[in-house]
This record gives sequence, structure tokens and C-alpha cells, in this order.
Amino acid sequence: MTESQFIEQNKQKWAELEQLLIQPHKDADKLQELFVKVSSDLSYARTFYPKRSVRLYLNTLTQKVFNSMGKKKSGFSFGDITYFFSHILPQEAYRQRKKFLLSFIIFAVAMLIGVLSSANNPEFATVILGEDYIQMTNENINKGDPMAVYKDENALAMFQFITINNIKVAFFCFLMGLIGGIGTTFILVYNGIMVGVFQYYFYSKGLFFTSFLTIWIHGTIEISAIIIAGAAGLILGNGILFPGTYKRSTSLQKSAKQSLRIILGTVPLFVIAGLLESFVTRHTGLPVILKLAIIGFSLLLILFMFVIYPQYYHHRIQSVDSNPEVHLQNEDVVYYDRYLLRTTGENIALAFSQFRLFLGINFKKIVLPAFIIGAPLFYFMILRTGRQADDLYRYDSISPFTLEIGGIFTPLLVAFFIALGICYMELFLRNKLEHVEGIIPFLKKHFLFIFVIALLLTLSFIKFGAWTYLVLTIFPLQIVFGLFDLRFGESEYGTNNFKHNINLAYSYYFDFLTPIFMSIVAFNVLTSVAGSGLLSPVFNILEWHGLFEFHYHSSTFTQAIIQLFSFLLLLPLSYFLFHNFYYSAKCKKESIDLQSRLASFGQKKNVFE
Repeated sequence: MTESQFIEQNKQKWAELEQLLIQPHKDADKLQELFVKVSSDLSYARTFYPKRSVRLYLNTLTQKVFNSMGKKKSGFSFGDITYFFSHILPQEAYRQRKKFLLSFIIFAVAMLIGVLSSANNPEFATVILGEDYIQMTNENINKGDPMAVYKDENALAMFQFITINNIKVAFFCFLMGLIGGIGTTFILVYNGIMVGVFQYYFYSKGLFFTSFLTIWIHGTIEISAIIIAGAAGLILGNGILFPGTYKRSTSLQKSAKQSLRIILGTVPLFVIAGLLESFVTRHTGLPVILKLAIIGFSLLLILFMFVIYPQYYHHRIQSVDSNPEVHLQNEDVVYYDRYLLRTTGENIALAFSQFRLFLGINFKKIVLPAFIIGAPLFYFMILRTGRQADDLYRYDSISPFTLEIGGIFTPLLVAFFIALGICYMELFLRNKLEHVEGIIPFLKKHFLFIFVIALLLTLSFIKFGAWTYLVLTIFPLQIVFGLFDLRFGESEYGTNNFKHNINLAYSYYFDFLTPIFMSIVAFNVLTSVAGSGLLSPVFNILEWHGLFEFHYHSSTFTQAIIQLFSFLLLLPLSYFLFHNFYYSAKCKKESIDLQSRLASFGQKKNVFE
């Protein structure tokens, strides 16, 4: 075989290996397969072309493989973020371009309905926007400052509230795709009508240009992000309604992973929109040219991220990963190795798969018993407090994480079920749940230790309230997993002492912001959904049967049950997220899985096993 024939025959796999090496996330099995093949080619080249450039090229290529295996990433890398926005997001955006168009059409038609309805019925604006808002806006118009609503609040507090609220709306719009896309469509229609009514209202007052230049400074990105979130919800709904050749549950899994890529791409957009609305929109006296420039740049940013660059990427950039498939998990088995280095996406996907399989156990062993015990406790404690009419609006601040319902019994109850849940989850991860003899000894040995930690976390929530999230950021929650690892971890793997585990928690501090953020968003979205009118029949039943004397007693009781139910239902998701991220970070720091691979390298008869 001539050198040119040898190159022509093998250049495709060499190029494939080169492309794989430059990617931040490498498929280990594919890397091993290509490495074996290229090593064989190198041996051939050394024999037949010892003084040719092809031997030098292959020698350099194999050396790159060894260098990549020896690299240790730091705890936080912008490479993951840049790879997502430069590769994953544009690929998925191009693939789902029809859903983007459909979401935009639904929103645009809804806006037109809002405009036409307002034009034909002047009272329609009051119905949609609310009488209080219309009255306040009219007063601002009479004072000569129609956009004064954006100047009233502290800019920093406004930014925090707006950003979190917009992200919640986006995730809510996304999750409503679970009911076949109907919920997502409803949210798009409602928001579209509201924007149309809002804009026409100012037009009817002769303030269209003024309102346009002010509102769309932040609205360009904010509304676009909602439309994008709507597309993610439609993808989710499409996976349920039209499974194709997949089982419906498998189709849902596939569409959920695809839509999650889209929804994650909207998070920085809401941060930018929040900054603009809080710090820029309030300056209504800015030059017109500057306002137009901000609006134009915002529109260009959206078009570039979700239309222009995805088109360019698809047609111009050729790589091995140009059209990555979504890897589906076996529906009945989760292939899980505690000590395995995984990417952020793999940790998240694994956590959702574990959560799905554990859902039945969690509901049966944790959520249902907590409801049976907690509901009577809250009922009698609310009656005992005997709140008066002037406490009507205080129930919003009451939850199972306060001492106002149940006194000290409430944190004890919550901590008990958290500890019980952790025990069951650990046994689930060890595949020992089916053995009763495995459950009882584990509870006897570890329950009290876990309960004390759970009680401290519950009391911290009672003490700091909403600031608990900040506390858990300063004192990383992964330290708790370091204690668990020290208590019942498998010590034969890696280093396992308290100082080392604390160091691990802070070394990979930024990595753990992902599970913290996802846990907070998931809890807030679930409680928002539960309290969005879906449980109004529960209020009616409580009032029909006269269980409480006052309406706000019923509200307080329902609010407490919703929060307890939501927290315990989502506890496994948070636990699995932190668990996977913690042990993945441990592998990253100590190269546990790499040591295992190297130890077994060459011992198998088939190198591709």
C-alpha cells in the first residue's frame, strides 16, 4: 500500500479523533475506540513509512490523546458555558426552528387579539390589566410622567424580583407543555393579549411612541425569551402527543432533554432584561437615538442567538458533533456508577432519571405518610392559634418551615421525613431497597446522624427564611454530602476525611451552583403551579365542610400543605443532583475513574468491551 493510499483510507477516523480531542466533553468509549485504531495505524506507519510525515503526524495525534487524559480541569471552567452557547444551543435551535416559528405566531396572533379587542371595547384593558393598574397609570399620565411605574422601586431590589419572576414564568411556560402543550399555548396567548392591550392602551392616550421607546428597552429581550420558553414547552408537548415510533414515555424523555437545552438558553436573557428594566428603563429622559439603539441591539442579539447563528452553524460549521443525538436512558434501568466523572449535562440527566424511578417510592414512603401526619397537625395547630380578622394577609408568610404552625413539632416533623427520605435514597442508589434486611440495619446505624443534620438545615430555614439560599451558598450544601461520604461512603475509593471533603466542597464551589439554582427554581415553579388556581377545589371543600371558621384559616392550611408536599416531592431531585455533582467532582479531583480504567486497561480480551 502506498503512503497516499494509506492516508486516503484512514484520514476520516484521524480527523474524527482530532475533532473529538478539541471538544470540552469527550465520549470516553469513542475516544478509546479511535485511540486503539490510530495506535494501530501508527505502528503500521512506523514499519512502512518510518521517515515520512504521516508517521510524525500520527505520533503527535496519539500524544495529544495522552495529554488530554492527563489534564485536570479546575472546579469551574467557562469552557462548559461557551461550548453550550456556541455548539449545543445553536444546534438545538436550528432543529426546533418550526417550534420557534409556531410559538411566535401564537404570541403575535394573541397580541393582535388584544389590540382589536381593546379597540372595540375600551373596558377590555381594565379586565386584562386590572383596575388598580389602569388607575395608577392614569394618575401618572395626568402628572405628566406616564412611565413613572418604573421609577418607584429600588433598582437592585427591582432587578432581583424581576429576574427571578421572569425565570419562574419561563419555566412555568415550559413545564405547562407537560399537559400536551395546551398550558404553554394558554400562557403564550394570555401574555400576548396582555402585551397587545398594554400597547394599545397607551396608543389610545396618544403615548404610543413614548411607551414603545420605554417599554421595549427591556421588553424586546423579555418578550422574546418568553416566546422561546413557549417553544420549549411546545417541544415538550409534542413529545407527549406525537411519540412517533417511540414509546410515549421514551418520547417524553427525548423531548424533555431537547427542550431543556432551549430553556437554559433563556436564563442569561432574563438577567439582561432584568438589568435593563431595573437600571435603564427608569431613565425615561434618555435620548431617542440611544433608546432605539438599545432596542435594535436587543433584537439583533435575539436574532443572532436563535436564528442567524444556528443557520450559519448548521450550513457552514462541519464537525463530528454537528448534529448530536439525545442519548436516551433505558426506562427501567439507570446505569449508575457513583465514582464516575460526568459532565454537567450528564449529571442533570442522570438525576432526572433517578428522580423518575424513585418517584413511586418517594410518594409511598415519604410524601403520603408526611401528609397523613402533617395535615392533622397543621389543622389542630391553626385552630389553636385562633387568628383574628386583622391577620388576614399574614398567611402568605406561613409555611411548614416556620414555628407559627405546630411550634417545635413542625421542624421535627420536616427533619424526620427528610432524614427518612435520605436513607431510602441512599439505599435506592445502592440497589438495596428490595431487601428489608438492608433497610432496618441502615436506619439503625445512620438515621440519628442524618436526622440531626436535617434538623439543623430545617432550623436554619426557620431562622433565615428566604435568606437560607444565600446561607447555603456561603456555606456550601455539598459539605453535608462530605459528611455523608465520611459517614457511610465507600472508603476504599479515593481520599475520605473531613478536611479533604471540605476542601472538595470549596474547590468546586461554582459547579454546585447548578444544583442549587435548579432546586430553587423547581420548588418555586411547583409551588406556583400548585397555588395558581389548580387547588381552588380544595379551598371550596374545606369551606363547604366548615373545617375552619375563617377563609384565611383555610388559605393558611392549604398553603402549608402545598409547601410541605412540594418540598418532599422535590427533595429526591435536589438530593440526586447534589449527590451526582459531588461524586463527579470527587472523581475529577482524585481521578478515581481514570485510575480504575487504567488498572483494567488491556485486561479484557475484547478491547472494545
